[in-house]
Amino acid sequence: MVFPGLINTHTHLFQTLLKGLGDDRVLVDWFRQMTGPSATALTEENCYRAALAGCLEALRSGTTCIKDFMYVHSRPNLSDAVVRTMEEIGIRGVFARGYCDAGVEDGIPPPLVQDLDTILADCERVARRYDGAAGGRIRVHFAPCMI
Repeated sequence: MVFPGLINTHTHLFQTLLKGLGDDRVLVDWFRQMTGPSATALTEENCYRAALAGCLEALRSGTTCIKDFMYVHSRPNLSDAVVRTMEEIGIRGVFARGYCDAGVEDGIPPPLVQDLDTILADCERVARRYDGAAGGRIRVHFAPCMI
């Protein structure tokens, strides 16, 4: 039997590290109590390991293409760790470089909010470096978050 590869159009690979934590909370509480605080402490190594686990899990389930919405950038190069993992694992990926330039008053942790110049500079850097990488398997999109 031949079965086409599945496509997952909405992932947050860094959240692989949070699986099962806070499942009893409503979304806004889960973000404010679990995701937001943990995202401020992410390192490149954390993002790499989480993306590695998430990509392997995807492939094992028959998913051959994922769109990962990386909306936290509490320190430089977190995007690079996720894209590097996609390249190494061999999965097709659309990396959505998220950004948030406001929202502290709505519960967004300050380290996750970036000024517009920083956002634009890093979006350009990520696109130039990775869009079309891995023989065209990797694409880069941009994704505003926290409307």
